Amino acid sequence: MTNKKIAITAVSETISTIRQEGRWLKTFSGEALVELYEDPKSPGIQLFHHLFLKDSTPVYIVGAQPLILPFGSIELFLNQKLFDEFCAGSVMVGWWYIRTVALFDEDMLEELLSTDQKDLYVTSTQFNKFLGNPVLIPFEKPCSTDDQEILGCLFGVYGYPNAENILEAFGFKDMMKEWRIVLCPVGRNLSTGKTSLLTVSLGSLLFEKPDSPVNFSCLIGEALTNWKDIPEMKLCVHELFSKIAYLLTETPDVTRCVSVQSPRIIRPRKKPVKIIPPDTARYLLMGEEFGSAIRTYSARASSLTAAKGTVRPHIRRAHWHTYLTGTGREKRILKWNLPILVKSADLSQE
Repeated sequence: MTNKKIAITAVSETISTIRQEGRWLKTFSGEALVELYEDPKSPGIQLFHHLFLKDSTPVYIVGAQPLILPFGSIELFLNQKLFDEFCAGSVMVGWWYIRTVALFDEDMLEELLSTDQKDLYVTSTQFNKFLGNPVLIPFEKPCSTDDQEILGCLFGVYGYPNAENILEAFGFKDMMKEWRIVLCPVGRNLSTGKTSLLTVSLGSLLFEKPDSPVNFSCLIGEALTNWKDIPEMKLCVHELFSKIAYLLTETPDVTRCVSVQSPRIIRPRKKPVKIIPPDTARYLLMGEEFGSAIRTYSARASSLTAAKGTVRPHIRRAHWHTYLTGTGREKRILKWNLPILVKSADLSQE
């Protein structure tokens, strides 16, 4: 399993960095989030809804991830720099109030990292399930150079329902063709001990349509281009994107990990109602069932003096596969086809 001490350190440093930056936690206080979550009364939000969302059900927050500013966000969608900053801030706030952490079984991860990704294609819609539930992905060990190390990466998405209506009204429809994929590596300066989130937003130029497939390597390439001045990321980009690819599957452990969590709301008698962060992070282990199968099988296979069956015990390698479903086979379901434990006759009889 991912080293728990390293994971705890990554969580602690992420919390510390978001708190130190302060900007987004001040904007999205617990009271402000409750207003978005329950019944927005802000004149700015009401104007935003009246102008652009009058024919649809308004959505201001998913889980604990805010989709608009508490005072309305018309200008947000019209300024690229502000929009990029807000996408990252939205993911940070969404994680702060939920704190989901994805750990990976060691034996399963070894197989995952060796799985060929050259034929892996994804669509922007496959990332939608992370809206409202950003995930912190700690690395198995920090990726370090002489002066900095990367402990893990905060991963999430940002998107606004019916955003095309807003953008089209101002002639900015091409600004957001799809939901943004947000990556925030957690970096720590080895000399000063100071941490920072090295934010990058992916997908704006890659996905022309929500269901248009893109080779996974294109996302990796864009990330490396954005991180060209951060040499540490080159050391851990394969691990990061292998884990992200697994989180795009629909296995039961992933479903538990990315299910949108309801924020924790407290209602004191004489104080404002507000959302508060959890006391502890939500650690979830990925691939435990398969990792356990590998260990059980390896123990049995090693106990045999010789394989007497017609087939030598071995593991048939894993591979990625995208299944097309739906009437027009338009829906894509990504699966990591697990390695097959091929047993000899002796092992099969147990």
